[in-house]
Amino acid sequence: MIAAFITCLLSAAGIGAGLYFFHSGWTAILLYHGVLAGALTLQKPRWEGAHTILRGYNTAAAVVLVLLSAGFGWAFYMFIHRLDPEGVHVLRRVSHSGLTISGLALFAVYVSVVNPVLEELYWRRNYAAPHGVVFDGFYALLHLPIFCFFGNFTPLQLFLPVGGLVLAGSLWRGVARRRNGLASAILGHASGDLAVMVAIGLLLR
Repeated sequence: MIAAFITCLLSAAGIGAGLYFFHSGWTAILLYHGVLAGALTLQKPRWEGAHTILRGYNTAAAVVLVLLSAGFGWAFYMFIHRLDPEGVHVLRRVSHSGLTISGLALFAVYVSVVNPVLEELYWRRNYAAPHGVVFDGFYALLHLPIFCFFGNFTPLQLFLPVGGLVLAGSLWRGVARRRNGLASAILGHASGDLAVMVAIGLLLR
């Protein structure tokens, strides 16, 4: 639990440094993934649970997760659109992150393919743990620098996306536990990440 807390803090610091200091979305996500890779490498045995990536696929579970996770992305779009109907704030923040509108496509592919695997492998690999929701809480909190950077939120409004991530993480964890593997959860997670990237693209139209 302490290791996960430290990983959460280091992840948030890496993301924050990438966005606020280096002004680079790519630097932010690569620093974050570096933290996750380091944390996984330090496990004993190393990369414990890596075999669960390919285990636990079920078509019905995967379809439900993909639809629900995409729904989270659509809800994110509606929430941000309500706060910033013209997308002015989002466009300004995207430009400050070094990402061009045309460059979002490659970034979206990376976020939707690599990110779900690393995040599920670290944050949900212990899907059978009785207090796994604590890990889902850490997972949600490390995204605060992203929400604060891209969203024009009040402190109270931040509870909504953070709470949404806790629910999403708990949903992915529940399916992983039921199917005894991460495969379906990874597909659902990928759908959610892709939906969020599409939402950002829609806000920039």
